[in-house]
Amino acid sequence: MRERLDNIDLMRSIDNSNMLSLLDEMHVQADHAIKIGYNALLTINIDRVRNIVFTGVGGSAIVADLFINYAYPKFKLPIQGVRSYDLPLFTNENTLLIVISYSGNTEETINTYKEAQKNGAQIITLSSGGKLEVLSEAKNHILIPKGIEPRAAIGYMLIPLIIVMYRIGLINNINKDLDDTILTLFNMGKDLGSKVSIKENKAKLLAYDIYKRLPIIYTDEPMLKGVGFRWKQQFNENSNSLSFSEHSIEEIRGSFSLIKYPISFIEKNLFAIILQYDKDLENKRIIEDFFGDLMMNYKIIYARGNSRLSKMFSLLLYSDYISAYLSLLYGFDPSNIDYIHYIKKLNEERGI
Repeated sequence: MRERLDNIDLMRSIDNSNMLSLLDEMHVQADHAIKIGYNALLTINIDRVRNIVFTGVGGSAIVADLFINYAYPKFKLPIQGVRSYDLPLFTNENTLLIVISYSGNTEETINTYKEAQKNGAQIITLSSGGKLEVLSEAKNHILIPKGIEPRAAIGYMLIPLIIVMYRIGLINNINKDLDDTILTLFNMGKDLGSKVSIKENKAKLLAYDIYKRLPIIYTDEPMLKGVGFRWKQQFNENSNSLSFSEHSIEEIRGSFSLIKYPISFIEKNLFAIILQYDKDLENKRIIEDFFGDLMMNYKIIYARGNSRLSKMFSLLLYSDYISAYLSLLYGFDPSNIDYIHYIKKLNEERGI
């Protein structure tokens, strides 16, 4: 089974949407995304803004989570993410609403856009076209390339938002972050890319270790909350695998105290992935002692890069690679999510 991940022709025959190629070129996507962010036409009056609300569902909502985790130390204004049809009651003319939908046609986000307009909020939209582009009339709209699975377009969806927030004066000091992120993604492509042998490829090796096991993602770093949830989501969607993520101290302590029996089930069927922002030898020792006693298979994944943004993106790309390789081990296209396309088709038929 391991040899499947070194058979380039076989992987390409399964990967019909070329997701692996997109991942190998993530540094190129990030560089292009920077240009998109700087080219967006903006007419935001920042002096009016007193609070910021992000709206989106699925992968788009994850983008909001990631931005909030990244920008939290840089922000002085209240910021909130919404995953529903309705906006917070405080939404008014002093609100800056960020509406995210890769297709531009997501029912919930279209509804929040129209509601925000009625409330007098200023609105920035991000999509690859669709109704959001039409509604925005190309003003305060971030137009990203279409034809990509949203799960493989994280650079296009997150980086332009960071650029736009920088341009309107809500965050600062991003240039070094962006440069380091592109370099980190380039180096990771060289280390984890599809053409790198499994013997030297940590992502392929970890995918093989997880094969036929249930991955549980742990992180207690506040800035990695969105990253941990996206790992779960990538396993769910790319690999069609059941997965869980726990990100607060309370959740981790709770599961650590409860996961004890049956030992044979834990050892055979569970695999813990611990995401770490920095290398902490004391923390590493505690983790090793715990999982050693529990007899649970585990792997500590350390973020790469020298900035907050590059560390986040390094872990995001790691999850993309591992979940895609796991999908190939199971023998199906990592881009195939027929059930989601079916729901979207039903919505289109209903005129939504």
